[in-house]
Amino acid sequence: MTATALANAINGINRDKLKDLCGEFPDEGNASQQVSPNARPKCGVNGCFGGIAGSPCFCGVPEQNLDDAIILQNPSGTLRGKVAVVATIDDATKPNGMDKKLPVVLAVGINYGQMGASNYLATPVPLWDQTGMRPRLDQAVALIESKTEKNCAHPPFPKPGRYHLVATNFFPWITQNSWLSYNFNAIEETLLIGCHGFCDPFTHIEAICEAIGAKLQGVVFHGANNAVPYMGADFLRTRMAKKWKAERPDIIFCDNLGGSIRGIVNAVRLCGQRQCRPGVPDTFEE
Repeated sequence: MTATALANAINGINRDKLKDLCGEFPDEGNASQQVSPNARPKCGVNGCFGGIAGSPCFCGVPEQNLDDAIILQNPSGTLRGKVAVVATIDDATKPNGMDKKLPVVLAVGINYGQMGASNYLATPVPLWDQTGMRPRLDQAVALIESKTEKNCAHPPFPKPGRYHLVATNFFPWITQNSWLSYNFNAIEETLLIGCHGFCDPFTHIEAICEAIGAKLQGVVFHGANNAVPYMGADFLRTRMAKKWKAERPDIIFCDNLGGSIRGIVNAVRLCGQRQCRPGVPDTFEE
């Protein structure tokens, strides 16, 4: 898939999903949308968890106002707001005289831009961004390959530097502090994702997979100490199993690919039922 074709597809999905969350999306060059701190997701106005619960109200949650976690403010306190992100593309393969034709890998995490969050009030997340995820993803793949048994049938994962990388998340809002620093327990995390996030946390991921089609060679669910493994497993079971069982991309679960001192220690690949996917070549033209 060419970089330009990928950018057009992701930009269209961003505009559609951000409009659902925040209203009209003004800038074609951004992957994010800013709204006032008092604004709620459009779907949240009519309830959460598919309308089963009322508009977000966390009665009984001690010492933690979950709503405040997604309100950003600069150090002076003069700028306050919420910033939602759907998907961005790692800029290592951004067209610069050469529109590279490469396979695509989709990385699905919990949320975007956890460090220095207040900066996003003045600088929206661009469509092409320096995600910093590639080195750690390559570490995860290397760890898997070092432990893979010979009878584990799967198509080869793209080599380092030879794939477009798209980053998306189950939760659309950038948090003021890093996700792990909040120490959400399972109840708090579930409430925050279900009542403040996407109306359906899987629809945008499904849309990205469908837009990329046969060029999607890998889906990576990254995050070992949050809801990512559980939601990733549900996505595979409910959305991917029927549509992509025959030609599905390679699936990896691993530690978070965001910046961290600790290296990758958890990485698992789900082995496919056949050596290669029909109609998908082993090599891709650059």
